[in-house]
Amino acid sequence: MSLLDLSLVTQTFLDLITVSIDDSSAWTQPNPPDVDPYPPDRLIGDNAVGFYLYHMTEESQGKNTYLPGVSDAPIRYIPMGLNLYYLLTAHSDMQNENGILREQLLMGLAMKALHDYPLVTDDTRVAGQQVMHPDLRGRENRFRVTLLPVKPEDSVTYWTAGQAPLRLSAYYQVSVAYLEPDEPLERAGRVLAYGVYVFPSDSQRVETTTNTITFTLPGEIDPRSLDLRPAQVTYDQTFDTLGSAFAGDAALMIRRADWDAAVEADAAWNVQVSGSRVRATVRQQSSGQDIIPGIYAASVRVQRSRLGPGGTKILEQTSNETPFVVVPRVDNITVPNAQGQFTVTGATFQHADITAEMVSVFVGAARLAAGDPLNLQPGQYAITDAATLQVRLPAGLTPGESMSFRLIINGAETAPLWVVVP
Repeated sequence: MSLLDLSLVTQTFLDLITVSIDDSSAWTQPNPPDVDPYPPDRLIGDNAVGFYLYHMTEESQGKNTYLPGVSDAPIRYIPMGLNLYYLLTAHSDMQNENGILREQLLMGLAMKALHDYPLVTDDTRVAGQQVMHPDLRGRENRFRVTLLPVKPEDSVTYWTAGQAPLRLSAYYQVSVAYLEPDEPLERAGRVLAYGVYVFPSDSQRVETTTNTITFTLPGEIDPRSLDLRPAQVTYDQTFDTLGSAFAGDAALMIRRADWDAAVEADAAWNVQVSGSRVRATVRQQSSGQDIIPGIYAASVRVQRSRLGPGGTKILEQTSNETPFVVVPRVDNITVPNAQGQFTVTGATFQHADITAEMVSVFVGAARLAAGDPLNLQPGQYAITDAATLQVRLPAGLTPGESMSFRLIINGAETAPLWVVVP
């Protein structure tokens, strides 16, 4: 919901006013009026309306609110909210009282347009025409326009300086327009702890998910192990869901945020249940759903039988959810050639649910840009299929240096990997 070109906001309201006036039964002229972003002294023609951006301020609401993980970021990475202030005027070159009356007609119709459509979104249509500028659509932009209660004596001061005549005007505020922030080129470390607190007794509850990854640092011989909580596991690797009261006919349920409901981890996941642990092996599908890299929620569903007056009854209970992360799998990284290009193979790098914005590739602290797989330039990468990634190292690296390689898809980062600069 951010932008860099404020003129797109102005053009949106120019189109709204133009279409609304032309559609009005009170407008009997053969052509629509000229609605321009000019100040009053630059308007010309018999049927001219000006909607002039003359001032702006920073949106104060929430400006100083502290948000953990957001307010700690440098200010250039946070959108800047703006209130835009516009001056609405009308002009007609017609002589005598006809010009004055035409200006008043135009002002009335323009003010009605801004009154009838106080909130402009992608869905706002006037006379069947979508008025939001095409470059602003699909980005959740919402502009609220408000008539400011400027006192008559205050409005006079705008136009009585020097020899300028008093002009019929109205003053509007458009809020909130967000200036687009810089895109972060570095990424903070992982959060490996998750807390779950109060639950009723004798009910299923999950506390965390966990797994162990093994890697060898450059220059070392012996591998190191790291226990991760919540789990960050790739395909064909196991992870544990820890908790209590899992006794009974238990099943592991998994859910992604964009799914309508959780699905059961099917037989391919090799689910093993004990009283306080559920162990499963991540696969690329489960119960008909594709499992792409990203953040998921795990819960445990338990069915227990109870004998009552009417016979045996099956009671089903589902625990709370706790997160785990499915990370891209890297099977092999080739040795970079003389140009610094190498190939990464694994899964799942490409999928209909994975957009280009979800993929980030880092070498050291430098973020690589997407490029042409047939002509990669230094500091670029290209995904050629679901299992193949082409990468070219950035220029200026020291030969023989070990650089960390990080592939992040949908917020999920691979286990620690390194490449050696040729």
